[in-house]
Amino acid sequence: MARSVVCVGRPLASIFWLARPLLLPRWLTLLKGREDLLVTRVDLATGIGLGVIVVALIFGGYAWTVSDYPYNVPLQSGTVKGRSAAIRSARCK
Repeated sequence: MARSVVCVGRPLASIFWLARPLLLPRWLTLLKGREDLLVTRVDLATGIGLGVIVVALIFGGYAWTVSDYPYNVPLQSGTVKGRSAAIRSARCK
């Protein structure tokens, strides 16, 4: 399900942002002092919507993982100083 949303969402987002004026027209607008023309309500709504979708996917993935794997051992790093008895007995046989 999430893969299909990403496959559909990326091209739609790309088309939306490419329909906007790209670098040179935006730079010329900035030079004229008309920064207020660069960000519209649709831009703002699209950005907020994408932010909400990203946060929802992150928390949804976390909840899904916790429900599938409720007991999680944290990663531990370090150096093992000695050998355990199980390793010694396995090598002795």
